[in-house]
Amino acid sequence: MHEARGELIATIDADTVIEGDTLEKVCGYFREEDIGAVIVRVRVKNPSNWLEKIIEMEYNMGLGFYLKLLSFLNCLYLTPGQFSIYRKRVLEDLDGFDVNNIVEDTEIAYRMQKKGYRIACCLSAYVYTKVPNNVRSFYYQRRRWYSGTIQTILKHRDVFFNRELGNFGMFFMPVNYGGIIIGTLLFLSTIYLTAQTVYDYIIYYSLINFDIIGSTVNIIQTAEIDPLMISIFYFLGISPFIMNALINFYALRKMGESFRESFFGFICFLFFFIPYNTLWIICAYVVVRNKQIKWRE
Repeated sequence: MHEARGELIATIDADTVIEGDTLEKVCGYFREEDIGAVIVRVRVKNPSNWLEKIIEMEYNMGLGFYLKLLSFLNCLYLTPGQFSIYRKRVLEDLDGFDVNNIVEDTEIAYRMQKKGYRIACCLSAYVYTKVPNNVRSFYYQRRRWYSGTIQTILKHRDVFFNRELGNFGMFFMPVNYGGIIIGTLLFLSTIYLTAQTVYDYIIYYSLINFDIIGSTVNIIQTAEIDPLMISIFYFLGISPFIMNALINFYALRKMGESFRESFFGFICFLFFFIPYNTLWIICAYVVVRNKQIKWRE
């Protein structure tokens, strides 16, 4: 950083490929003096197997559509390590990256917000990157990301409900991470209720010598549909599911992606909350136990 002679500094991962006009599209944002960094859309390079196609959908949303929406609210919370451009004097003002943080691209964004610098998002500029192509690599990548995020939140916990940070402190941080906590608790509750239901059925069928067919026929013959029996719990569970599908569909159309080519990733991504919440639970345990988190396994 100290050897750089220009006004702007770009960071890029070794496996990232930049589109030819990316720099031209991005640099114009720095005409505004309060812009500290500009991020671009991150796309998956040549997705081939099932996991890469799901991650492609995740990147389209999480490192594309949603980041652009958050930029309008000045709520960007990371500068993706795949490719970002920073104003040199801003990096110097922040004393550079935190070399002890395993998600330094997120941590520096928090400090930018606290210092009053804005982060812009150029959705028309994009780069391509490789993503994990097997479950093991995916697990270790996300363990690093989520554990590092938890550590960064604990370090910068003063941003929560901080009026001086505007939308970032009063809206994004409480809603985003509060939502993750609530979602994880609902996920655990669902697992518990499902396990309890399965256990009750096992006990019930054991009492009738596991006459499953006869019992099922009897239930169907005597069943009556009662609208009052529809639980609000299930209503609240399915509504976000449908809303998520509609938002994802709209985002794909808005970003010019082919729904047909993205169909597999689109469907599977609707169930991404299962590994997503599971990984947050694991990472919370890792942080609480103060286990060492390596950049790579």
